[in-house]
Amino acid sequence: AEFPLEQWHEVMDTNATSVVAACQAAFPHLVAAGGGTIVNIGSFFDKLGVKRNLAYCASKAAVGAITRVLAVEWAAKGI
Repeated sequence: AEFPLEQWHEVMDTNATSVVAACQAAFPHLVAAGGGTIVNIGSFFDKLGVKRNLAYCASKAAVGAITRVLAVEWAAKGI
């Protein structure tokens, strides 16, 4: 109830937005190379409700979702 949104945004930017940015930066290089693999680091906390870890758990769940969506979207390019 009292978790500052500023901290929420900081954790989400660090753990989720950065993954999107890194994948987007790698994409043209992987396409030029004919494909490749991106490994994103998640956490088992994305499956749990852990007290005082709202943003961390949500951000790691986002990493899993980002990874699955990009895998489907970019599979035809060998990524």
